[in-house]
Amino acid sequence: MTPIEITSLKSDHSEHRFGRGNIEIKNDTGCVVWTHPGNQIRTRTKLWVQDTLVRAFFVFGARLNLLEIHESDATPREIYMDVIAPMAPFDSTLQYIDHELDVRKIHADGSGAFIVDEDEFEEATHIYQYDSVKIEECRKAARVGIAIAENWEFGLESELALQRFSDALNRYA
Repeated sequence: MTPIEITSLKSDHSEHRFGRGNIEIKNDTGCVVWTHPGNQIRTRTKLWVQDTLVRAFFVFGARLNLLEIHESDATPREIYMDVIAPMAPFDSTLQYIDHELDVRKIHADGSGAFIVDEDEFEEATHIYQYDSVKIEECRKAARVGIAIAENWEFGLESELALQRFSDALNRYA
């Protein structure tokens, strides 16, 4: 695996979150990045130490990323998806713009996937002056995220999982 810096940006390109991970796969479709317990994540206001194992999927050009979050013993915990600006292929640093609207599905409780952080998204629409087209694109991406999270299968080999995520983005779009 190749070490990489990961920066989530606000819509004004200021730093939202920063951490480090390891790229397992990078191809024409996208990439798969792992972060591990003990990894430090920095936000604008705090620094915390990750206690989970995360496998993150990024598909180039997509409005969503997908995080498989596992307990430190690799037991599946949840799916978390950020609504993002379409991400281009990159060389040495993974950066993406987070639009503050997210999807979450807790693995063990049997509940369905749901949209989170709508209040943060609403605030971002005003601060960054999202137009009606961007607002609808973000809301549509969140709805697509719900469909994907409801059908996501933990434990697939990474290259297959990346392809399935890409296929699902196209299918539900």
